[in-house]
Amino acid sequence: MPLERRLASLLRKVDRLSAPQNGGIELRRLTKDQARAEIIDLFQSGETLYYSDIVQRLGIDIEDVIEICRELETEDRNAWRRCETKVTAWRANECT
Repeated sequence: MPLERRLASLLRKVDRLSAPQNGGIELRRLTKDQARAEIIDLFQSGETLYYSDIVQRLGIDIEDVIEICRELETEDRNAWRRCETKVTAWRANECT
């Protein structure tokens, strides 16, 4: 079988397997800001979520999920550092 026909056959199989009725996930097209807001809302539940959980529940592309989650981690770490610095400075002033 020529390579092109084989590739086309494989792509049709992937499409069939990834169809929502076969347990696949239908991805939605969202702006990055919309996806970010939905991910933040999902995290409000307080449960531990894996990237795959977010993809399944929200229908957001895995690459976008990973990128947004990493950004949120960085922002949270930076916010904590700013807060920690303020607390340290406040304690130093309190003791003098």
